[in-house]
Amino acid sequence: MPKSGGDTLMADAEFDRQHKIETYKSMISISVEAFKYLALLNGGAAAGMLAGADKLVKILPLCPLRFTLACFVVGLLADGLALFLSYWTQSSLFNESFNRAPTGRHITIVKAAVALCLLSLLAFCIGALVAAMNIHA
Repeated sequence: MPKSGGDTLMADAEFDRQHKIETYKSMISISVEAFKYLALLNGGAAAGMLAGADKLVKILPLCPLRFTLACFVVGLLADGLALFLSYWTQSSLFNESFNRAPTGRHITIVKAAVALCLLSLLAFCIGALVAAMNIHA
């Protein structure tokens, strides 16, 4: 027996709703992995530099060594702030869903979080390049 037009519309609406939910869950998972990745890059690099500082001072001048470490710390800080903004985004979305906050307010917060993630990645890249370019035998 073929479905009526109303049943098809309801099934399509339910599919769209489920698709939106699954896409949202996927985006959250990807964001969490990005935060972990950036923390691992910058934190691992900073920890590695501190662990091997006695050897690094023999092959890197002190100024680039400090600058490199500062870049990794800035990268960690940017990642931490982006993580905080992700919480704020979720809070804004929750409030928007109950009409407690203006719709679309979360977009500014998301843009700031993305900018901080990019800053974190850029800080790592700059720190790594400065260290690599200043190594001497």
